[in-house]
Order: sequence, then structure tokens, then C-alpha cells
Amino acid sequence: MDEIQCETLENELRKNTEILESTFEQYNLKILSVAYSTSLPKGDELTTWLEMISIDGDKIKLPKSILAHSLKIKINFYQNDRLLCSTSTTVFPEQFNGYDTEELHISFCGLITRATKARIFATLG
Repeated sequence: MDEIQCETLENELRKNTEILESTFEQYNLKILSVAYSTSLPKGDELTTWLEMISIDGDKIKLPKSILAHSLKIKINFYQNDRLLCSTSTTVFPEQFNGYDTEELHISFCGLITRATKARIFATLG
């Protein structure tokens, strides 16, 4: 696989990435942009960048009734609606000031050639 093929597959995956917005809105977050970059030659290593902004104010809002100190942002990768793999990152509300970019890494055999779509969502850590 060459660089042009990788870029085509990255762009296709980005187009087929669904952001479950309601899972972010409840924590006062919105995903502005998603970017993918894969390693050559096999496409086994995938890096994802998520650009995030707060919706109202500059803080992440966690439920007071739950003793949670962090938020997990997860990405599920699918091949023809079958879950292939998942990765996540932890965001700490006290370190978030309204705008940030999260970087996630995953290693999975031929991921960029196999993944036909992705879903991004937020959950308590």
C-alpha cells in the first residue's frame, strides 16, 4: 500500500465516522473535527486526532451524583457493521479549558484496510 492509497482510506474512514453527539453534549463537549493517519506499509498503526470544544463555558460537566473524575472518549471501528476493535483516551475535567485536541493510537492488523466505519462517543471514566 502506498501513501496515496492510505490517504484515500483515511479520508473514506473519516467520511464514515459517526460522532454520537448526545454522549458529548451531556458533558458540555462537542467534537469539531476528526483526522486519521496510518502507518505504512501495512496500515496496522492508526492515529486519530479529535478536536474538541466546550459548548457552554469552558469546563466539562460531570454528573454530581456520580463520583467520576474523568471522562473516556472511545472510538469503535467496524467492518461491515461488525465490531473490529476499540480504543479510548481519558480526559480529566480539571485540565480542560474549553478547547483541546486528543490523540489516540491503536494497533490492529490491517485496520485502515478493514475498517469501513467508526463511531466516537463519550462515557464516564
